Amino acid sequence: MRKLITTCLILKCIIGFSQDNKEPILQVLGSAKVIIKPDLAVLNINASEIEETMALAVQELGDKSDFYTNLLKKLDFKQNDLKTTQFSVSKNRVYQNNRYVDSGYVASQKIRLEFKYKKETLKRILTELSNSQEEIDFSFDFKLSDELKSDVQDKILEYAVADSKKKAEKIASSADVKILRISKITYGGWGSGDGGMQQVERENRYPIAMASSADNTVFNFTPDDLLFRDTITVEWLIE
Repeated sequence: MRKLITTCLILKCIIGFSQDNKEPILQVLGSAKVIIKPDLAVLNINASEIEETMALAVQELGDKSDFYTNLLKKLDFKQNDLKTTQFSVSKNRVYQNNRYVDSGYVASQKIRLEFKYKKETLKRILTELSNSQEEIDFSFDFKLSDELKSDVQDKILEYAVADSKKKAEKIASSADVKILRISKITYGGWGSGDGGMQQVERENRYPIAMASSADNTVFNFTPDDLLFRDTITVEWLIE
């Protein structure tokens, strides 16, 4: 019985010693940035109408939206390509004589068109909208398609891992230690949530307010490149 107890005590000491004897590690955060040209453009048209009654405001807004839709259909876009977003109807309150009073109803919505970015397509849209007899309030966004975003994600992770390895080798060399192998990899290091790839700047937005004019000047511009970043943390066993 005494031999059994002695054996158990010795085993506990060995296990405790092994758990406390952690191997030294080198933890390095690898980061990378990728600059890419957007392959998708998004046209946003803002439409609104103010009328005495709700029914009339909705009807006038519908007529205006149909007008914008027909303009885009002339450019061979399909009805399914055009999406209505942020539709709302509310009382129109104005400030008069030191107080707010109801002045009819305001109906508003946005028409959204997403298309593959080509300079020629963008120019055709600008030309058509600038020649419109109706005033148009619109803007452009530029972004990455899911396919291109996936390619960027793969590339940026590759760069981030390589960056972590390069830093680890430099630190180990300077500290006169030897890297043995990877102990742990952690992904998603930017702030809260799941982390992952983030766009450094907001999506580029180009607001343009146009009304018909004699010279029908057409804007010509090229969207800025988009900048994405990501990180990955690697722990290396060292001696």
